[in-house]
Amino acid sequence: MCPSYAFSNTYVFPMVLNAAIELNLFDIMAEAGDGAYVSPSEIASRLPTRNPNAASLVDRMLRLFSSHSLLSFTLRTLEDGSVERFYGLTPASRFFLKSDVGV
Repeated sequence: MCPSYAFSNTYVFPMVLNAAIELNLFDIMAEAGDGAYVSPSEIASRLPTRNPNAASLVDRMLRLFSSHSLLSFTLRTLEDGSVERFYGLTPASRFFLKSDVGV
């Protein structure tokens, strides 16, 4: 890997994490219940935005967190045959809940 590439990406995770906390993404997921998995479209529907791409943007954020084991995910086949990711909280992600332990 190119060293400049590694340096340019070191700031991404903290910025995305800060945005997720400000948007209450972890709390929205926690409201689904203990051990529940939530789709990005379900989460996006709870955000105060009219951006038609919100679900896709939320999915990108959550994929980053799952790649660092901050969230878990599962793939589910929907009725129309498409596959969607569903995300769940891990013990580490609970530290970022405003309603329980953490922030």
